[in-house]
Amino acid sequence: KYKIRADKLLDQDPVLAVALYKKAVGYSPNDYEYRQTLGELYYLTGDKIASLKNLKKSLELNPKNPFALKSMGQLYFNDGDYGSALNLFLKSLEIEPHYLSARHFAARCYEYTGKPEAALSEYKNVIKIKNYFSHLTNLSSYEKALLDMDVSQTANSSGFLKLKLNRLSDAEYDFKEAIRLNSGNALAYSNLASIYFMEKKYDKALEYGKTAAYLEPNDDLHVKNLILIYEKMGDRKTADELRNKSKVLFPVPPDKRKNK
Repeated sequence: KYKIRADKLLDQDPVLAVALYKKAVGYSPNDYEYRQTLGELYYLTGDKIASLKNLKKSLELNPKNPFALKSMGQLYFNDGDYGSALNLFLKSLEIEPHYLSARHFAARCYEYTGKPEAALSEYKNVIKIKNYFSHLTNLSSYEKALLDMDVSQTANSSGFLKLKLNRLSDAEYDFKEAIRLNSGNALAYSNLASIYFMEKKYDKALEYGKTAAYLEPNDDLHVKNLILIYEKMGDRKTADELRNKSKVLFPVPPDKRKNK
């Protein structure tokens, strides 16, 4: 009964969910799934030590649990220990090669450790796997958990890496793929605007920049991009209007905000 109540609170109140899962673990201390979920909840509440302890216990009870391996990998990833994180993501993928989130984060580890081609290969694999299974029906809840990911983020990551490698046409393709996968991906629109801005295609840059700002009106970076585009197009009046509006809506610089 504690698990049922806790599951309803996973996103709404992780602190209360932790308390309920602790009771569930008290009744079933050797349930590896309870331990895994409790570890993930502890991380959400900021208790890294308790999180790691429960994830390790989950893996002691079931060393073949790909979800616990991936969650532990994310602990190391978020701490910047990409080598340890990658090892855990790869172990997770040895068990479940179709685990999209583990593969996505493995790609990010490759990217952050200076292996761009390995990263791009894994980003491509994530999208390929997702596209393959998207046409299948009657997937089990376990299979759905493995495939549960917004892969437009993966396409965006791939495109941004190619952008850094100055492969503009390839990056453009990936950002458009991100939009195809999720038309609400504001960052993909913003990145496309950046490409067209660099190519001096200001009309197209404006089109995509305005869409990004429409999708995320509370992100002042989109507004600042629009200001640059309007200035390049010679429309200083609109640029100044947006600049004044930005000062009203975003009086505190992004790097000074408490939530950043």
